[in-house]
Amino acid sequence: MKATNRDAGGLSTTTGGQRPGYIWRGYMLDEARHFFGKDTVKRTLDHMAAHGLNVFHWHLTDDQAWRLDVPGFPELVKYGAIRPGSPYYGEDHSFDGVPYGPFFYTPDDVREIVGYANERGIMVVPEIDLPGHVGALLAAHPEFSCLGEAYGRTPYCKFGICDDVLCLGNDEAVAWCERLLEAVMELFPGEYLHIGGDEAPTKRWEKCDKCRARMRELGLAEPRQLQNWFTRRIVGFVSSCGRRAVGWDEIIEGGELPPGTIVQCWRDVKYAIRAAEAGLDVIMSPVFQTYLSIPEGLEDDPYRYRGWVMESNRRITSASLRAFDPRAQIPEELHKRILGAECCSWTEVTKTPAELEYKAFGRLAAFGAAFSNKGHRKTVC
Repeated sequence: MKATNRDAGGLSTTTGGQRPGYIWRGYMLDEARHFFGKDTVKRTLDHMAAHGLNVFHWHLTDDQAWRLDVPGFPELVKYGAIRPGSPYYGEDHSFDGVPYGPFFYTPDDVREIVGYANERGIMVVPEIDLPGHVGALLAAHPEFSCLGEAYGRTPYCKFGICDDVLCLGNDEAVAWCERLLEAVMELFPGEYLHIGGDEAPTKRWEKCDKCRARMRELGLAEPRQLQNWFTRRIVGFVSSCGRRAVGWDEIIEGGELPPGTIVQCWRDVKYAIRAAEAGLDVIMSPVFQTYLSIPEGLEDDPYRYRGWVMESNRRITSASLRAFDPRAQIPEELHKRILGAECCSWTEVTKTPAELEYKAFGRLAAFGAAFSNKGHRKTVC
C-alpha cells in the first residue's frame, strides 16, 4: 500500500525486533537562514528514504526569514522573505550588505514536495516558530511586536537570538496566529505541526504594558508563565484541528502542557525526563550528538562552522551517530515516551546545496543505520 502523509504520522509502535520501534526517525532542515530550493529538498528526501528516515522537519520561519507563502497572508513573504544582508560568518556581526532573497516556497511547491515525500514514506512536519524567533514575521506585521510600528519592516539580520518576540498581550496577534496556523495546516496534511517555542527572551514582555496587563489578568507571577499560557492556547488550537503540536524543550518551562503535546529535547536529557514524567511524548535531538552544524572533523574540510561550535571543540562523527541510542540516560520506565530522534542542520553558515550535503548526507546515512542495526526501523504502511 502506498504511504500517505497521514499514514506516516500515525505509525504504530511495533517492529520485528525485540523492543518497541522508534516511530520518529527524522531530519530537520533550516531554510530560514539560507534557502536551498526544491531540487535540494527532493535530493534530501531521496537520501532519507534510502536510509530509513521517515520524518522531514522543515524549519521554514525564523528571525532571519519567512519561507512559506501562506494563502491569505501575503505580507509574510513580501517583507519576510528577503533581508538586506547577512553576517559573514556566525557570530561575526559584520555584514556583507548583499540583499538575500526574496526566496520562498509557494503552495504549489509545498504540495509537490509533500507528494514527493509521501511516495517515499516520509511525513513532512512544518515548523512555524512562535512566540520567539519571529523577526521575519514582525517585519510583515510590526504591530504584533511589543515595540509596535517602531520595529520596522526588515527581518532580524544577525545570526543569534533576537529580543523581539510576539506581543502576547495583543489579542489580535494571538488570534492572528491561530488563523495563520489553520492556513498552514491546510497546506500540510500530516498529523504533526511544529510550533517552535525555543529561545524566546522575556525582556520585551517584562516592559510591555499589554503583556504586563495580560499577566495581571491571568494572575501570572513571571513572564515565562506568559509563554506557557500562549503555548497551551496554541497547542489546544492545533489539537482542535485534529493535529498534534511539537515544540522545542523550552515549552515545558513555566507550567504544565496539555496531554498529547510532543517535546523535542535539544538542550539536556533532564528536559526529556521531565517531559516524559509529565506524560508527554519526546523526540531526542541532543545538540552535541545530533546537530549536523557541528563538524565531523574530516581532514581538509573546506567549510566554516559557527564560532561557538569551533570553540567547543566538539565533533559529531558517523561512528557516534551509528551508535546513537535515543533512550540512553532515560529511565527504563519512561522509554515508552521516547518516540525517536532527529538530526538537525542549522544553516547560519551553510550557504550552498553542496555545502549542506557535504555536512549532512554521510552522517544521515550513519544515523539511519543506528535504527536499522538495532531493530528499530519501521515501515510507513
